[in-house]
Amino acid sequence: MIFFLLTHYTNSQQYGFLYNEHFDNDSWRERWNPTKLNNYSGEWIRKSDKYKSYLQMSTKNSFHGISTFFEKPITFTKKSFIIQYEVKSIIPVNCSGAYIKLFGPEKFNQDSLSNETNYIIMFGPDQCGDTNKIHFILKHWNPILNKYEEKQMIDNPIANISSTSKVFTLIIKNDNKFEIHVNGKPVRFGSLLNDFEPPINPPHQIDDTNDKKPEDWVDEEFIVDENAKKPKDWDENEPEFIQDPEKLEPPQGWLLNEEKMIPNPKSTKPEEWDENLYGKWEPEMIENPKCKDAPGCGHYEPPLTINPKFVGPWEPPMYRNPQYKGKWRSRKIVNPNYFVDNHPYNFSKLTGLGFDLWTVDGSIQFSNIILANDFEQIKKYNEKNYPQFYKINKNDKAEDSDSYKPIKLDFLTKDLFNPKSDEKNEEQSQNELEISFENLKNSWKKHYSEDPTTTLIITAVVIVFSIFTSMFCFK
Repeated sequence: MIFFLLTHYTNSQQYGFLYNEHFDNDSWRERWNPTKLNNYSGEWIRKSDKYKSYLQMSTKNSFHGISTFFEKPITFTKKSFIIQYEVKSIIPVNCSGAYIKLFGPEKFNQDSLSNETNYIIMFGPDQCGDTNKIHFILKHWNPILNKYEEKQMIDNPIANISSTSKVFTLIIKNDNKFEIHVNGKPVRFGSLLNDFEPPINPPHQIDDTNDKKPEDWVDEEFIVDENAKKPKDWDENEPEFIQDPEKLEPPQGWLLNEEKMIPNPKSTKPEEWDENLYGKWEPEMIENPKCKDAPGCGHYEPPLTINPKFVGPWEPPMYRNPQYKGKWRSRKIVNPNYFVDNHPYNFSKLTGLGFDLWTVDGSIQFSNIILANDFEQIKKYNEKNYPQFYKINKNDKAEDSDSYKPIKLDFLTKDLFNPKSDEKNEEQSQNELEISFENLKNSWKKHYSEDPTTTLIITAVVIVFSIFTSMFCFK
């Protein structure tokens, strides 16, 4: 526990993010406003475990809505845009959304936030019944119709919300490409121009709805030969299968007078059997032992075989229609609503973000919401705060792990308390020490800024304990 307090998450403020929220204390209530609509009865609460704090949907079978405004609107330039946040569920997920919405271009009434509130980007997991996917939905401005249109990413990755935190990351690049990562691993690569339905840019040509098929248009490629007659010897009454004429008699040894199943001669009616309650008693049936070595017992039915005279129902032959003109298609016209947006990554400005969700389960938790326009910032933050994912991935040795593992200091304590240990390579040990002390320093600064007294007491205990233990070991 002592070492955990010194290995907590570092403060993301140093990374220069556009926005970040960690719900570290109750001041979140000053920034976030739940919707006050009657049908949004779900309660939002703050929960903490030994690693971090979360914003939690706590009411089962309820709509939950909550939002916050940015200090100033986020506008898009030629830089990339990254959305990242953590999701976990305390209980197994039956039906719950866990996606985040970024609202814009204008501010809105937070008290009446609902699914009708205009958003620009929707991203994140959704799990309900057969639905188990990560959404990426855009509201793209149509300059011809003067309205926003919803565009949904196709080929969605699987979400799999679990009881351990998952880090969901959306990277929108300034070349119209995007990536979705889960726990540092790419799960979807795509293009804003090619991977949305309906597409960002409408087709240049469309069907002319006023064009009608001519009345004399013949689109039947084959027609019945009216002159064809059924052959006189065509017998439709012949069955498809008949009894095998070569096996009409039972094979030699077949016991016609013996039944396959007979009453068990050892079976007796129980004394307590009451026929008024249980009905007539019948003995247990067993296989007839006389039939064991015989080819069969009882009534004999010859096997069936294909009838060589079977021809089936007669149908007149078809021939190619000499009047056939092909399949009729309406003519194409230039789409009056056609436009081209070669830079869809230049979204409308964002004024805030929030959650508008339905949950059957409750207990869905969110933490560490980050917006940034420099992926290097995100990488540095992730390598510090999610070493179980990002330190491993850096060496191309990624393993699929959902669980959080705090930074391990066992090698440090081993060297401090056991100076005779010389199993490690000197250079490797030096590198590990540098990483560890850097993490300790950053964690200590964070806790000192939040609770100076407790941090100093814990630091003193660690120092004194280390000194006395080292003195004892060297003796």
